[in-house]
Amino acid sequence: MKRTLLIVVATSAIASGVAFAGMPNVQSADPSASARVVPVQYYERSDARSASIKQREARINQWIERGLNDGRLRPWEARRLQRELGDIEARANAMEADGRLNGREFAQLDRDLDRLADNVRDRMRD
Repeated sequence: MKRTLLIVVATSAIASGVAFAGMPNVQSADPSASARVVPVQYYERSDARSASIKQREARINQWIERGLNDGRLRPWEARRLQRELGDIEARANAMEADGRLNGREFAQLDRDLDRLADNVRDRMRD
C-alpha cells in the first residue's frame, strides 16, 4: 500500500514538473532584472460591434438618399425611412451610453437594421 502511494506521489510530482517546464519562463536569467510587466492590448468586441452598426446606419442612409435622388423613393417614403433610421440610431446611442455594446444589444440592433434595409429595398423596387 505504501509503495503504491509512493508511486502515485512520484508520478504526480513528475507530471507537474513536466507541465511547469512547458510554461513560458516567468523569471529572467538576469538577477538584476525584476519581473517585467508586459502591456497587453485587449480587443474590445463592443468597439467593433458599434463600428459595424454605425457603418450599416450610414450605408442605409446613403441608400435612402440615392433612392430619393433617383426618383425610386417618394419624399414621404424617404421621410418615413429616415425617421425609422433615426429611431434605430437613437436606440443605439442609448445602448452605447455605458461605453459598450453587449451581444444582446448588438443582436437587437442588427435585426432592426436588417428589417430597415429590407424595407428600403422593397420601397425602391416599387
